[in-house]
Amino acid sequence: MTAKAYVKGSTFPPLAAGTLRLYSMRLCPFAQRVRLVLAHKQIGYETININLKEKPEWFLERNPKGAVPVLEKDGKIIYESVIVCEYLDDIYPQNRLTPPDPYRKARDAILLDYYGNKYIPNHYKLLRDQKDEEVNDTFKKAVQKLDDELKTRGKFFGGSSCPPLSPGTLRLYSMRFCPYALRTRLVLAHKQIPFETVNVDLKNKPEWFLKINPKGLVPTLEKDGKVVYESLITCDYLDDVYPQNRLTPSDPYQRALDAMFLDYFSNKFVPNFYKVLRSKGKDDEARHELLKALQKINDEISKRGKFFGGDEVRMIDYMMWPWLQRLPLVCQFDPVFEASSSDLPELSAWSERMQAQPAVQETDINQEIYATFFKQYLEGNPPYDLGLEP
Repeated sequence: MTAKAYVKGSTFPPLAAGTLRLYSMRLCPFAQRVRLVLAHKQIGYETININLKEKPEWFLERNPKGAVPVLEKDGKIIYESVIVCEYLDDIYPQNRLTPPDPYRKARDAILLDYYGNKYIPNHYKLLRDQKDEEVNDTFKKAVQKLDDELKTRGKFFGGSSCPPLSPGTLRLYSMRFCPYALRTRLVLAHKQIPFETVNVDLKNKPEWFLKINPKGLVPTLEKDGKVVYESLITCDYLDDVYPQNRLTPSDPYQRALDAMFLDYFSNKFVPNFYKVLRSKGKDDEARHELLKALQKINDEISKRGKFFGGDEVRMIDYMMWPWLQRLPLVCQFDPVFEASSSDLPELSAWSERMQAQPAVQETDINQEIYATFFKQYLEGNPPYDLGLEP
């Protein structure tokens, strides 16, 4: 249809059966909302532009409020921009825009309500009078709130879309500071397996990631429709599928010994490690249990050789390294652990040998960066992209 606006006294343009029509005004931001949704969902429609200063009588019959946007099709008339957009998303389900999660949908509605009541009216007030200090202050606060919200949501207010995965490509869904994900990255590096990484915001997990792994955890592997998660499972899977540089011992008894010790490590060292960090060394029971676990680990390595796997690094070494590597964090909170390091000579020597491993060097993150991350993590604001270039 013509872009020329219809005015009072004009004749109603006939509407063919089955045709979706949008009554609009080319420069109206509320109408643009609807045009954006129509374009995104690739919905066929026609446009009738309205002169909002001299509105046609037939337009006021369709919407007594005289506002655009208005949709019409086969006698059904819908108006109000947000209502129109939600209606289109329901009627035309392709390229869905509304989040399936009820909580996320509610959060979006709350933010949009704030935006409609704080940002939009003050935007227009500023256009009319830029010297109004109260309006300026309110507008700046609204902009700051939107900026803060975007930081928690990702690239867009709606989050992100899943990056396309090429056939034959192995993908690791990870988080740079996650020790469980580091386990998998160490194995990938040791075995020199080509892969791509998609890092996930674990505080605001994308809906598409929850479809891939309903538990919402990293690491998660995906290739050609096959999805594998849980750190130990992903590492064993990689060792089976990519047999080069084998990490799992061939002797069943040795595998069982490794599994039992790793079970001890997971149940005694890991939880107390976090308890000490969260309490900043003030949880005496956790401190005691962690010191006991460190002594047992030191005694175990003294029996096994240069590595927990013997003369060569094995799977068990990589499975424990992500936490033992971070012992300096505990020392920051509790000098007892730093002093006790002299009583753990075998563990200290093992740590030095591990730091010389190519896989460890390839996956290493600066301790200062990690300490900064963990501090903000404990405060409830984990900076997942810390240390990355903008």
